[in-house]
Amino acid sequence: MPLIQAAETERYGFLNVVNLIPSTTSCEIRLAEKILVPDGLKPAAETGWFMIPIGSQAISINHTDHKKFSSNIAIIEGASNLIVIYLQSSDRLQTDGKPFPPRIRIAAVPAFESKGFALKAVSMYPNTNRFQFARETIELEFLKVTDIPKWTGGDFQIQHDGKPIGEVARGPERASYMLLLSTDHQGKHLTTIVNADPQKLPPWMQK
Repeated sequence: MPLIQAAETERYGFLNVVNLIPSTTSCEIRLAEKILVPDGLKPAAETGWFMIPIGSQAISINHTDHKKFSSNIAIIEGASNLIVIYLQSSDRLQTDGKPFPPRIRIAAVPAFESKGFALKAVSMYPNTNRFQFARETIELEFLKVTDIPKWTGGDFQIQHDGKPIGEVARGPERASYMLLLSTDHQGKHLTTIVNADPQKLPPWMQK
């Protein structure tokens, strides 16, 4: 678990940043004025869990295909959040009548604790969409964390409107997992599954 300005006297929250921009290009992420991944974070990849001091921290995301995104995120002591980078569509139209390109946005998805294999899903698609996970059909609302029942760690295919858009590999170990789904609003889809276990300070930093 990489540390940012680690010190025994400071208080920390935990983040795992996930790139859900459907593209062949990596994005550069700066958090608290530090580049998180030297060569950029690839699509469907994650940084892994790391600690960051509590308070408001600046984040910026550069991607060659989209306008730069900059904002601040609130780091809460002891909280574990997935920071998901996705594309938000625009209702505005350009002078030629075409919609403006989608914009980079981020969302914080909280980790959750389980006693075995557990899976929840979050959709970055606008509105409500119907997905097929193996033989289960589930409707996912935008950014609403939804339980995927009866999952015991096995692999399955993901479909949207009857078409395959991704798959989940067999879970390597008993843990909490989050399935993330996104689109570029132009026909491309991206899915990934990441560890969603709440994080704790290492023993040497615990009081």
